[in-house]
Amino acid sequence: MAIDREPKISEMVQINDCYEAVTVIRRWRNGLFLLVFLSLLCLQAIFWAVDLRLLPADTTSTTGPGKTTLLLHHTDLAWPIRLCNLSALLGSTLYLFCIAATLCISIAGRLGGLKHITRALFISVLVVLLLIPWQQLAGKLLLGALFDLSELRQWVNLDPLPTCN
Repeated sequence: MAIDREPKISEMVQINDCYEAVTVIRRWRNGLFLLVFLSLLCLQAIFWAVDLRLLPADTTSTTGPGKTTLLLHHTDLAWPIRLCNLSALLGSTLYLFCIAATLCISIAGRLGGLKHITRALFISVLVVLLLIPWQQLAGKLLLGALFDLSELRQWVNLDPLPTCN
């Protein structure tokens, strides 16, 4: 039989401290989500700009008529790709730690919402696993969402764009 009682002052202080800690973590979590989102958006923009020939690149015909080899400048695209990869991977990992800390604080402070926080924790683990560039570790056996300049060269459409007549 549950006994309804007034919480003690020390319990209320602990719950209030836990709530404030979760509020701080929520701000960090939202900022990290924005960082990861913008990083992945920039990577997509770079990929599509190269694939649609919107970025300046040297093309030389080496394999015969109708086929071109795309030569991308290392200094032009390598550092933005590395920066986006780094910020996406670190941001998603820190996001995962924020969710884990929120879960621990919610358990210790009896704040509730554990079902949703636990679900968010497992989803954030899945996102980190999907972002890891597994192709650099395991070859073509596994593919991750992040790529480098050599992979961009390999995967970009090398056929010339059709011309409108």
